[in-house]
Amino acid sequence: MGRHEIRLRRKTMTSRRIERHKNYAGLLAQHKKTQRNRTIMRWVLFVLLILISLMIVLFVVERKPKLNTKERTEINRESNEE
Repeated sequence: MGRHEIRLRRKTMTSRRIERHKNYAGLLAQHKKTQRNRTIMRWVLFVLLILISLMIVLFVVERKPKLNTKERTEINRESNEE
């Protein structure tokens, strides 16, 4: 059997495939439920990503002035000692 024949054979309707679509309303309801869960999860992850990014940025911004003021006070002390 060639590659194309196998693909065609896979796509033929079998009793198992037909069975999956007999309860189309239930299948559609399940699909909507999973879609809603996925969108909620995406939004939660997106908000968490933004919050974590903001926390990192704020930590870096808070950390920089503290280092600068320590250096300035050391320079001022050295100049005052002379």
